[in-house]
Amino acid sequence: MTFLLSALAGVITVQKYQIEKLRIERDTAQQNHVEKDIFIQALHQQIRTQEAAQQRLQKESAQIRLHQMQREAAIKRTYETRLVHHWADTRLPESIIRMLQHDTFSGASAYVQHVPHSQPVHIPRRCAHNERGTPSCTRSRQSRVGGMCGASGHDSRLSTAPPRP
Repeated sequence: MTFLLSALAGVITVQKYQIEKLRIERDTAQQNHVEKDIFIQALHQQIRTQEAAQQRLQKESAQIRLHQMQREAAIKRTYETRLVHHWADTRLPESIIRMLQHDTFSGASAYVQHVPHSQPVHIPRRCAHNERGTPSCTRSRQSRVGGMCGASGHDSRLSTAPPRP
């Protein structure tokens, strides 16, 4: 019986040892679980911090882009202003200056009054080869010399109408 008691005492000791080992494993697992929870919470906090930083950076980036666009617009206005000042400081061509010195004509009568001797300017009439019955053109056709129309000096060879016999 002592053997049985010794065996039973040995089994109880082994079981106590195993229970203690399981408690230690459980405590270690719980500690690991707590450490993992703390690590996960730290990661979540880090993610929230990074998201906040990202939003702040996006706002700053938008402000920087706006500032850059305003700066580029100001530079462009400054450049255009310099061009306008440079253009305004250049002397106009002589023909433009003469044109600006004369009065503006609002019609044909104002122009006729401006012309010396107030006589209208007549344009010499050119005879066309397709006109019929006009005495000056009939006469000029008859007196052609080398293809030139006698009345106006018009070269009949340049005309699109066929020569008349």
